[in-house]
Amino acid sequence: MKSQERMRAAYAAYQKGDLPSAMAQAEAVLKSLPRDAAVLQFEGVVAAQTGFPQKAADYLRKAIALGGDNVDNRINLAKVLADLGQWDEALKLCQLPDGTTSIDLQRLEAELLKAQGRASEAVWAYERIVHEQPDNFDAWNNLGNARHETGDLDAAMDAFQRARQLDPNKAVVFTNLARV
Repeated sequence: MKSQERMRAAYAAYQKGDLPSAMAQAEAVLKSLPRDAAVLQFEGVVAAQTGFPQKAADYLRKAIALGGDNVDNRINLAKVLADLGQWDEALKLCQLPDGTTSIDLQRLEAELLKAQGRASEAVWAYERIVHEQPDNFDAWNNLGNARHETGDLDAAMDAFQRARQLDPNKAVVFTNLARV
């Protein structure tokens, strides 16, 4: 079977939820195309979803190194690294090498900081997001949570009030307001 056919079979298996078959097909492709960033990315995602985080990290690192340095690969690798407790490397992935920004990477950076108990740094990250996206409900709500964790209750209330203005039907913001 040709590599193209195997990858089609891998994608078909993935779409059906047959992750072991998807992984096996992609591994067969990697034997003939070991430097294909797209196949490595696919294999990394499947490995992560099947509970092999170290294997996923290895595939995704290779994909990035071989020309697949994109936001999706960075996010996937950072999440796997966080699962492995490799926080520093995960956070480094949130910074693009050319100095540009991605709102998805900024959001992930804030989530990673918050997950590590670094609430003050998470506040800064969420503040950058709401500055760039003032109508982002989730960012305002998360900013309120991070501010609450730092003990800045007035600022947390302000962030939750802004989130409530953006979407008055979201119950989570009322729960957060009541908590503060």
